[in-house]
Amino acid sequence: MKTKFTLIISSLFLLVSYSRDDVFSRIENVISGKKWTLEIGSRPSEVYEQLQELSQ
Repeated sequence: MKTKFTLIISSLFLLVSYSRDDVFSRIENVISGKKWTLEIGSRPSEVYEQLQELSQ
């Protein structure tokens, strides 16, 4: 009985984990332009200033 329960739970876990769409697995190579209102290719100090403006 315990073995069946463990097998069923393991199978359900695997099914759920494979059917999920993982957003973080997508890779984007962006070298110019804007994304999330940040200027891509900016110096770190400029990015910091942009983030400070967004937080207000």
